[in-house]
Amino acid sequence: MNIVSLKFFVFLIVIYLLLYLVCKFVKNDKKSILLSNIIILIANCFFIGYVDYRFLIILLIISLITWCSAKIKKYNKIGIILCILSLAFFKYFNFFIESFNSVFKTDIGIMNIILPIGISFYVFSAISYIVDVRRNKVEVHNFFDVFMYLSYFAKIISGPIQRSKSFFEQISKKRMIGVNTFSDGIQIFMFGMFKKMVLADRLAVFVDQVYNHVNSFGSFTVLLSVLAYSLQIYFDFSGYSDMAIGISKMIGIELPKNFNLPYLSHNVTELWKRWHITLS
Repeated sequence: MNIVSLKFFVFLIVIYLLLYLVCKFVKNDKKSILLSNIIILIANCFFIGYVDYRFLIILLIISLITWCSAKIKKYNKIGIILCILSLAFFKYFNFFIESFNSVFKTDIGIMNIILPIGISFYVFSAISYIVDVRRNKVEVHNFFDVFMYLSYFAKIISGPIQRSKSFFEQISKKRMIGVNTFSDGIQIFMFGMFKKMVLADRLAVFVDQVYNHVNSFGSFTVLLSVLAYSLQIYFDFSGYSDMAIGISKMIGIELPKNFNLPYLSHNVTELWKRWHITLS
């Protein structure tokens, strides 16, 4: 489900209204927290399952591996290895096969492997959670909390990668959802959508035209296209991150900032610290 589609907007408004009604009319804090978390958990499952039910099954399996390996500390390393292997298999297996065929002139068949949405982000989140448990930075939570953390729909496609401690702290207390959270969130979301659809997508038209016909353009135009591409990937990625932060803010969950004007950095080290901050 594209987060700039009408279907997603309807989906988001329904989730927001349900959470708002729970916040407004359920006075008991424990019941309010439980109902709010159930709504978000169902929203996560619907969002992923709507794309492909197999993606939901894969995420459930990785969530189970994550929870089990965190719960039994002697299996921590096994859990991390399994998470990394799952990412490598779904994302890079065919690439490795193609490279092997090219180098050794073999003819190994390419498998029709599906690429689950957001697998990079929830695998990194899973590893982060296991490591935090191992270092006693966060306690072991129940399976549903872990699954909710890994499958959180606002960030699963393009991040930011939120630390588990921050997420668990927020879902364990009553979140005040109202006009203010919606207003603040929609502003961040619209700014992110502007960066993605107006800036990144418009730059992509120029970049694609030049990259697809390099020999038809002069050196100066090619140089401009390289600069335009660097801006395109920034506006695209940071735009999606801002949209995720805005969506999350609407429903009372804070996500960390993911970009901090990286192209104004003084050196490569500073650029690394200001680009995709949550991965670092």
